[in-house]
Amino acid sequence: MSLSAEVRKSASRLRTWVMLGMVALLPTIFAFGTRYGDRGDRGRADAGDAPFFLVQVLRNGAGVPFVALVILSSFLLPLVVAVHSGDALGGEAAGGTLRYLLVRPVRRSRLYGVKLASVTLFAAVATALTLLVGLLWG
Repeated sequence: MSLSAEVRKSASRLRTWVMLGMVALLPTIFAFGTRYGDRGDRGRADAGDAPFFLVQVLRNGAGVPFVALVILSSFLLPLVVAVHSGDALGGEAAGGTLRYLLVRPVRRSRLYGVKLASVTLFAAVATALTLLVGLLWG
C-alpha cells in the first residue's frame, strides 16, 4: 500500500476527472460572466452597490483567482473533497477490494494514512486548479 498506487487508482477514476472539471469550470464561468455579462443600468465597474471584490475584479483580472477561490470554498470545494474522501474507502468496500487490503499484512493505520494523504493531495490539486484557471482567465 503506497501513496503512488493510491494516487494512480484515484486518477484512473472518471469521477475524479469530472469533479476537477467542475472545479475548473466555475472560475471560467465567473471570469467570463464578469467580463462579458450584462451590468444592467450601472454601466460602470465602480458602481456604489457592487461588492468591493467584484469592482476590483472588473478593474483588474488578477483578482479572479482569489474571488473564485472564495466563492468555491463556501460550497463546491468542500463538496468535491467530501465526495472524493467518501469514495476513498467506500469505493474499496463497494468494489470488494477492501477485504483483500485488510487481509494483507498492512496495518490499518497505514491504510488510513495513505487514504488521508491521497485525499489531502486531491484537495490541494483542486485548490491549485481553481487558482490556476482563475489566473489564466483573469
